[in-house]
Amino acid sequence: MATAIYYIVITGKRTQQLTSKPGTRGNVLVILYPYFRWEEYYSVFKVLKEHGFNIIVLCMTYRDNIVGVDLKGRTHIVNCNIHFPIGKLNYSNYKAVVFVGGPGLYCVLDYHAHELGLYKLDTWCRDMLKNYLENSETFLKVGIEIARKMYMSGHVVAAICVAPVILCMSGLLKDRPFTMYRCDVTLRLVRYYGCTDLSNSPVVKIGKIVTGCGPEAAQEFAETILKVLENVK
Repeated sequence: MATAIYYIVITGKRTQQLTSKPGTRGNVLVILYPYFRWEEYYSVFKVLKEHGFNIIVLCMTYRDNIVGVDLKGRTHIVNCNIHFPIGKLNYSNYKAVVFVGGPGLYCVLDYHAHELGLYKLDTWCRDMLKNYLENSETFLKVGIEIARKMYMSGHVVAAICVAPVILCMSGLLKDRPFTMYRCDVTLRLVRYYGCTDLSNSPVVKIGKIVTGCGPEAAQEFAETILKVLENVK
C-alpha cells in the first residue's frame, strides 16, 4: 500500500477572499474540513460560479472561516456561510453537495481508522490539528449524514481526494465504481466499509455521484459536476 505524505508549510500568506454573488441556477453546498486542499475547492468554486451556481460553504469547524493549503504550501482563508452548530439543513435548497479533500480530512480519517484499530495515528496529524481530532468524529458523522440525505433527496453528490471515503462510509459507493486518493488509511477504510470497485480513472461519474482522485484532477472533477448538474431535470 502507498503511504500518505503531506508536506505542509504554513507561510502566513493569505489569498484574497472569494465572494460568491447569488447565482440564478441554484445553490451548491461545498463542505470543507480544516486544511482543505485549495486547488480542489477553487476549481469547483470557479467553474460552478462562472456557470451561474451559488456556492454555499459549510465548514466543519466552530469558526466563521477556515484555512486551506495549496500544493505550494501557501495558506488560503475562506469565509464560512455555515459552521457548527449547523442546525437543520434544508436539503431542497441545494442542487448538489461537494466534499473537498486535503490533509486535514486525511487526519480526520486517520483518527477514525485509529479508533477502529485499522491504522496508527500519525503524529503530524496530532501536531497540526491538536484538540480538533477529539471532536472530529462528530464532524465526520455529520458529513456522512449530509451525503446520505442529499443522495436520497435525488441531488448530485461529489467528493475528491480522500473525501470519497465519506461517500463510502455513507453507503453510496458499495457496488459502484469510484476513485480517490490512495494511501494506507483510505484503502483500509474503504475495504472496511465494503467499497471495493476502485477505479484508476482520475474522475468517475456514476449517475449523480462524482468522485475525483486529487488536485491534479480538480478541473475535470469540477467540469464533470457541472455536466451532471446541467443534465438534472
